[in-house]
Amino acid sequence: MTLMHKKELRSKIRCKTSAMSESQKEEEAQVVVNLLQRYIWAQQVKVLAMFYPLNDEIDILPLAYSALDAGCRVVMPRMESGEESRMEFYDFLPHLMAQGSLGVMEPVQGERVEASQIDLMIVPGVAFTPKGERMGRGKGYYDRYLSRQGFRAHTVGVCFAHQVVDRLPVEEHDKRVDRLFWAAMEEFEE
Repeated sequence: MTLMHKKELRSKIRCKTSAMSESQKEEEAQVVVNLLQRYIWAQQVKVLAMFYPLNDEIDILPLAYSALDAGCRVVMPRMESGEESRMEFYDFLPHLMAQGSLGVMEPVQGERVEASQIDLMIVPGVAFTPKGERMGRGKGYYDRYLSRQGFRAHTVGVCFAHQVVDRLPVEEHDKRVDRLFWAAMEEFEE
């Protein structure tokens, strides 16, 4: 697939997401959050990296609160601008989040976590294959972070059911996720 095909696929997926009712989005998100909670507890995760969802992403925010309540350290990304745009993860403090330069809610304070400290990272995407191939928004933030020296975390993609596709354009720099959770799943095998 060419770059144009990627743009077309992103557009097609976004249209399907926009057409979803709020109740359908909530139902699918609840299934994914329930699966993730069981998976995280089974893996005994100490440091959980996740994202603050945009309107067109599955809402996994309830997971952040339940993980915090269970004593897990939750960290979220902040986009750092400069010569090469970078993403760093900081402690999630619900009352200290603000909209960043890319329109994403980000931690404004908190301690930066080293890539090697993260046990599990939940990764967003526009589309995934069941094998874990991922197509993001096209900026490469997650691909660069997952390639970082010292990064050892298990990675999990999350999405709505229509975001799981048979085939994606995969390039050498594209990083797969280790597992994928979506609303059509009923259970996961440990």
